[in-house]
Amino acid sequence: MALLSVIRRWHFREGMPIREIKRRTGLSRNTIRKYLRAGVVDPKFKVPDRPSKLDPFAEKLSGWLRVEAGRSRKQRRTVKQMHADLVALGYDGSYGRVAAFERAWTAERQRDSQISGRGTFVPLVFAPGEAFQFDWSEDWAMLGGEHTTKSVRCLRDLGRVIVYGSATGEKSELDPRLLYAKGASVHGLWLTYLSAKHVLINQAWKQLSTWTSQGHLHPVIGHVFPMEHAAEAYQLLSDGKNFGKMILKIG
Repeated sequence: MALLSVIRRWHFREGMPIREIKRRTGLSRNTIRKYLRAGVVDPKFKVPDRPSKLDPFAEKLSGWLRVEAGRSRKQRRTVKQMHADLVALGYDGSYGRVAAFERAWTAERQRDSQISGRGTFVPLVFAPGEAFQFDWSEDWAMLGGEHTTKSVRCLRDLGRVIVYGSATGEKSELDPRLLYAKGASVHGLWLTYLSAKHVLINQAWKQLSTWTSQGHLHPVIGHVFPMEHAAEAYQLLSDGKNFGKMILKIG
């Protein structure tokens, strides 16, 4: 601070008494004496730790930032979008607090990885079901957790989200208030349970067969293998190179 330099010059160089410095600056004598004894030009003020409304969501926000860091720049969610998703989960703090958290997280990550501000992080290892690859780009498949809420937010009026798996193992988080505005719904589907309901399964299979024969459904068939090449078909699946349905011909 420039004022402290002036105070030190007045007192030590010009011999100005503390009483006169007090009159000119409006500072108390104790404050002036403390600054003169400390011998510093720029005082350091300790900021006390205070609880933040973002604290309960810090771990979740850090997880989102880690996911977004692995995406291409065009595919990343903005901080405003993440703030909106946090609000849907119950956060009632400001956008500025979320933005400050993101800046601090990014700076710490850059220090840890020793890259510049324009550096790029490319993930090389993925958990099963975490990412999938297209020829023209990379995208992510997320199931469960907060992504159930994101799916609901993408619905049009009277839309429906079908929950049929839990690849991530995370408990789905959904605010029912999101359903009101669009008249939307969430429907659970588990074929293991339905397979024991023979009447329902037969009805569904009959309807699917009718739609297929009428040309309403067009299954995408990627590969057809004879049964003796089953190992090759399995390897194709394991390598993640399959597209559409894979058929094994019997006989």
